[in-house]
Amino acid sequence: MKNRPIVSPDVTIRDVAEAAGVSISLVSFVLNARRGPGGEYLCSASQKTAERIVETAERLGYHRNKAASSLRTGRSDTLGVIVSDISNTCFGQICRKIENLATDAGFLTIFGSTDDRKENFRQLVDKFLYSGVDGFIVAPCNGVEDSIAKILKRDLPVVLFDRDLPGLEGIGRVLLDNEKAGRCAVRILRNQGCKHIGLVRYETEIPTLIAREAGCRKEAEKHGLPFTSAILARETMRRDMVSVLHNACEEGIDAIIFPSNAITVDGMSAINELGYEIPGDLSVVGFDQEDRSEIFSPWVSFVNQPTKLVAEYSFRMLLNAIDGNGPLETKIINPLYTLGSRIKK
Repeated sequence: MKNRPIVSPDVTIRDVAEAAGVSISLVSFVLNARRGPGGEYLCSASQKTAERIVETAERLGYHRNKAASSLRTGRSDTLGVIVSDISNTCFGQICRKIENLATDAGFLTIFGSTDDRKENFRQLVDKFLYSGVDGFIVAPCNGVEDSIAKILKRDLPVVLFDRDLPGLEGIGRVLLDNEKAGRCAVRILRNQGCKHIGLVRYETEIPTLIAREAGCRKEAEKHGLPFTSAILARETMRRDMVSVLHNACEEGIDAIIFPSNAITVDGMSAINELGYEIPGDLSVVGFDQEDRSEIFSPWVSFVNQPTKLVAEYSFRMLLNAIDGNGPLETKIINPLYTLGSRIKK
């Protein structure tokens, strides 16, 4: 294992400058510089000189005083990321990718989960503002426009992802085309020969799930396929899922769509408990299990939000806004899909 340099409080920026053979001001420019997409230092020094300065600072064990730097620049090099549940596979993947990108660019990232509670969201915004973050990337709850307005009053950039708050201006958006994702789910099942499609979701005002259901319904109606949706209480969804799926099969529904990660997990658990075979008893399309579809046996088909693109677009848009190099805009991303290993004959 490569030994990490020992950070010494006695090493000053003057020591680094003398060892590197450059001026103190140039050392400061380099050590405070942003990093470009290719890892290059965005400063007046040549890349060779910048790399020599950084290597010298690491070798001597110099540690930049972040608090002092923040006072000088008005920045903390810290980002706030808020999601509903960071343990959710989709959100977890996006957060990890944002963290990696931020680290490469010299930022610290702090995260928070709201459990889709407005008060939790407001508390996290207040705490992150108190911490002096330079910008926010958030998957918002409904009804938190006042908290976003509080951020904007501080002249801090905000990028929404996964969920929208229609009507808000002056923010960035990176959103999946959720209606298209719903249409894609129905097309997969139609191509498998399914004749009656059902959807199960929990009761919510989250526009993501509502748009996905609308897309499913429109695509089914387009091809004359019966479409039935069941809406469960979120608190009892896991318990109620078994009876809902049993009744669906009794009513002749031969395919089910689970339009989110959490619903997919509960739905697959219920199918296993019922002893149903996929696709013999029921064909299934789940959502947001990117890179994890192989854990289900047999594989089921999935419609996925491309987490890498969501993270990259969200972070780059926010970073450009922080640096004053680009506008906050709306980016719509197309869904991906993974076909199951078994196709209904």
